Amino acid sequence: MPQVGFACASLGMPCEWSLRSNSRTELMERIKEHAVCAHKMTEISPDLAHKIEAAIHTI
Repeated sequence: MPQVGFACASLGMPCEWSLRSNSRTELMERIKEHAVCAHKMTEISPDLAHKIEAAIHTI
């Protein structure tokens, strides 16, 4: 099963955080946790969620 990955920098953020996962669902949950902890976001807007989904890639 191919992994999926995401890098915060792919959204233009000055952040070097990245993650790989076997599950797109798990990856999204971890991205949300990172957004709250590292970037002090209280929620992910539908527009941002769409940009995150577009930036997730198969490894």
